[in-house]
Amino acid sequence: GLAWLAAPELVRLVVAPDASPEIQQLTVECMRLLLLSPIFLGLGIAAKGILEGQDLFTLPALAPVVYNTATILGAIFLGPRIGVLGVAVGVVAGAFGFLLVQAPGLIRSGMHYSPSFDLRTHGLGEVARLLGPRLIGQAAFQINFIAVTNLAWRTGEQSVSAINYAWQLLMLPHGVLALSVSTVILPTLSRLWQQGDRAGFRTTLGSALRPLIFLSLPASVVLFAFRTAIVQTLFQTGAFSSQSTALVAAPLGFLAAGLVSYAVVEAMTRAFYAMHDTRTPVIVGVAIVGANLGIGLALLDRMGYLALALALSLSTTIEAVVLGAVLWRRLGRLARGTVVWLGRVLAATTIVAVACALIETPLTVITTPGSAPRLLQLLLFAAALGVVGLVYFAAAWMLDIPELSTSLGQISRRVPGLRRLTARLGN
Repeated sequence: GLAWLAAPELVRLVVAPDASPEIQQLTVECMRLLLLSPIFLGLGIAAKGILEGQDLFTLPALAPVVYNTATILGAIFLGPRIGVLGVAVGVVAGAFGFLLVQAPGLIRSGMHYSPSFDLRTHGLGEVARLLGPRLIGQAAFQINFIAVTNLAWRTGEQSVSAINYAWQLLMLPHGVLALSVSTVILPTLSRLWQQGDRAGFRTTLGSALRPLIFLSLPASVVLFAFRTAIVQTLFQTGAFSSQSTALVAAPLGFLAAGLVSYAVVEAMTRAFYAMHDTRTPVIVGVAIVGANLGIGLALLDRMGYLALALALSLSTTIEAVVLGAVLWRRLGRLARGTVVWLGRVLAATTIVAVACALIETPLTVITTPGSAPRLLQLLLFAAALGVVGLVYFAAAWMLDIPELSTSLGQISRRVPGLRRLTARLGN
């Protein structure tokens, strides 16, 4: 309620102080409408936690798909009629769908909600103790996002859109790799810590981090090398011109450099949560927000809006190093032979980088709008990604990286024809 009433002042003073009055008014309207979504998302995330705590991952994994689909449909069908407000309507509908799609799982799990005002309810005090730092951390994250947006406004309205587009592209591999793995390991880590199995905790965390790094490193290289082709293939049409592509591709390159760090931070943060320690990642996170803004401000005059993308990647890398050092001190070495293993992964990634360098120029040319039929462009783009993937897997096989068979094993469960190949590679 307070945010709804204070929306005009918040937009004018904090969110978009340098925007035109028309943009500020439109931002106020969108903000007031979008204030409905945290209610549905909050309940949906609570449902997600309940289901994942019982090792039920299907509906929680489907919920973001519903959310994104509703947002896209709002943009497609309502956008032409009411502009950006149509996207906002889609977001609110998606947030409601995020909650609704998980309701059957809650019912099947036997959960029954009974309102209670008893402050002595079992576990309530522990939840409150853990929740406090987490709320501070979320507030710091939002403040950081608002501050970055504010700084982007100083370099022009197009900079804000460019940063947002680049961020969304980064979140695609991040969501597929880091969020999925981190979500699955959290219940297991929590049980191991509760049982006092520190060795099992270290092993599980190490076995989660290695595949993340194994897959995130080449993904980072591909995202960097093919950034122009990716942006023009996905977005360049209509009012989104070649100039728009260049504006988005530039920060995407800097953000791609931090993809591995984002993945590692996501997994390490879940490890701290499993240890019932929400304070450490929050303290580190708040400090990193300050570092991010400091780096961005220091480089803003020299690099423009690109300084913000570089600052995000640098500060997240610092965060990964600090969290890793704290975990090392508490748990000891997570896995043996890490240096040798990392050297092999870097060698395989270097081979991929060479392949990307050879493919990048012709791929950029062929995916330029108008140079070929749209379907052919999409097929060639997918083929290029497939070739790069095969090169990386071949390099990993030659370098005897064990995560190769693990990754192919996960794929082979969905593609039965690959099971024989996976078995051969494992031998």
